[in-house]
Amino acid sequence: MAVPPNVNVAIPVPGVLDAAASASGSTWERELVRNCQKGDPEAFRALVVRHQRKAYGVALGIVKDRDLAWDVAQDAFLRVWQHADRWRPEGGRFTTWLYRVVVNAATLVVVRTAMSVVSNAPTCVADRPLSCVALRFLTWVLVSAVTCEVVRLLSTVVVTLPSWVAVSAA
Repeated sequence: MAVPPNVNVAIPVPGVLDAAASASGSTWERELVRNCQKGDPEAFRALVVRHQRKAYGVALGIVKDRDLAWDVAQDAFLRVWQHADRWRPEGGRFTTWLYRVVVNAATLVVVRTAMSVVSNAPTCVADRPLSCVALRFLTWVLVSAVTCEVVRLLSTVVVTLPSWVAVSAA
């Protein structure tokens, strides 16, 4: 399922967010997600408007690049639209699921970036076996450092999430 046509997520839906302010946030949000699961583009738009800044902030905390963070957030929302049927209210809050999607998308970007650095590393020189050992060691150090950084960043992101966002290690 592609992003709904003619949905400009940068412009709030008039009246929808106002109605949400008077309703219970979680009840209103559950209803939006249910409508999104039925393919309602306006419900999806309202969810994006409501959560895009936080999703961007979570992504930025991991990828450390503003433009890339927006791309990650957009990719996460695209995944939410495509897989809205996977969210179940009994499994936790929608925001918990959304932020997990954002963290997964951002982590994937970081890992792919690290792997492209490793795959673009110079190859070993046959007549210099020591260069092969050094190159393999440096590659291992780089991958280990990136892995440690991803774990550290994820820990930071989880700590900075509001206390009402339950994060599970699923």
